[in-house]
Amino acid sequence: MRRSAPLFRTTAGRLAVEVYRDPAHAASAAATLCLRQLRRTISARGSARIAFGGDPAPAAVFAHLILRARAGRPLPWSAVQVVPLEEFEGLEPADPRSAAARLHAQFPHALPAPHFVPLPLPDPPGAAIPDEFTPLRAGERLDLVCLEVGDQGRLGFNLPTVADFADPATVKRVALPPGLRAAGRDDSRHLPLAPAPSHGRTLSLPVLRSAHRLVALACGADRATLVRAVVQSPITTACPATMLRLHPQACLMLDLSSSTLAFPSLA
Repeated sequence: MRRSAPLFRTTAGRLAVEVYRDPAHAASAAATLCLRQLRRTISARGSARIAFGGDPAPAAVFAHLILRARAGRPLPWSAVQVVPLEEFEGLEPADPRSAAARLHAQFPHALPAPHFVPLPLPDPPGAAIPDEFTPLRAGERLDLVCLEVGDQGRLGFNLPTVADFADPATVKRVALPPGLRAAGRDDSRHLPLAPAPSHGRTLSLPVLRSAHRLVALACGADRATLVRAVVQSPITTACPATMLRLHPQACLMLDLSSSTLAFPSLA
């Protein structure tokens, strides 16, 4: 499938940056990029391992993938393993509020579904990832990660306060700030959690950086200052998303309103 052409394209380090008219066009283009990576990987190896973030932008990309599946666009989804990028603590895998369960619930029942894998938490911290967590067993790399650049440049729940570019963990436990706790309690994308979760777990930054392909989105005027930091500020954990500039197959997809400070000529 041909992607709609971006209004503007550039690079920041090794990171490809593309600007689209609005969030809907950015999400559609991201879905096309994801499908290309999935088809290429399945053709070469027979299966694919992907991670999706739970923020609104990757949720919109996943919705586009489902629409295309409903429209009969061929892809052997049963050969795909899907793991959530992050999860609120206190949810069992079968709980309909869990990230894996919510992704699974979106997929059409009439179609062969991907295998949705819950995100584990090693117990005790630092222990080996359970054998059933096949997407990353034995140091295997994810084929695709789709995520949103969150507040303070967080990737998943990798906030500046806990981000580590050399993190030895695969999945880490993170204390959540008030804003993310409120998201777990109140956000309409989740069935409410009571009380608000104090912790979550997330794939670590080295796991994300090792993925074969990274598709990141940052849309909306409230992301303009953040986008400028991602593409221009020093690469440090003060803004974890600056790590994207080190990845040879990463693409950051923006809309016009989020790009104006980083690229003033587009204003």
